[in-house]
Amino acid sequence: MNCPKCGAELYRGDRYCEECGSPVAEYTQGSRATSGRHTAKHTVIVSIREIPGIADNSAQVIISVIGSDMSRFPSDKHLSKWAGLCPGNNESASKKKSGKTTKGNKMLRTTLVNCAHSAVKVKNSYFYALFARISAHRGKKRAYVAVAHSMLIAIYHVLHDGVSFKDLGADYYNQFNRERKANGMLKKLKALGYEVTIAAVPVLS
Repeated sequence: MNCPKCGAELYRGDRYCEECGSPVAEYTQGSRATSGRHTAKHTVIVSIREIPGIADNSAQVIISVIGSDMSRFPSDKHLSKWAGLCPGNNESASKKKSGKTTKGNKMLRTTLVNCAHSAVKVKNSYFYALFARISAHRGKKRAYVAVAHSMLIAIYHVLHDGVSFKDLGADYYNQFNRERKANGMLKKLKALGYEVTIAAVPVLS
């Protein structure tokens, strides 16, 4: 059985066409659809379930919408834009006018934002740190969208590069650019009248 819109082959149990994203559940419930892809599709679903916040049902929806072949998206930015999770490029004279996301696939965007709500509850994860960092300045709603965007980037690379998900950890932003942060703190102490000498110590894992 083929998709009535784009002609791509459909498989039993598919809810959306992997090529054009059209709803196809009515065409894939019976014997008309091919069943040979079940094992490969299950493997892909398992691979993205390693990402915090993505449960089995959500993984199935995500793969049904974007497919498992990322070659149709030249980069993770193209996938983000297609999904409606790429921040709008509204900048002028180095000033950012708006952080609104672009329009895209509503089903995928909604699913990923819901996954983001679950992901930020994992306190030792990068997504938890990202949410805390953005929500403090831009509010929780934008922070959830930012986490959903980050999750989609992770999904893209898991599928495109054939690698397992690796969490950057909740301490990512604390470790990022440590030297600049240390110098900033030293300047503040000096302004208060203190002279401090620092020395690096091994970071316990």
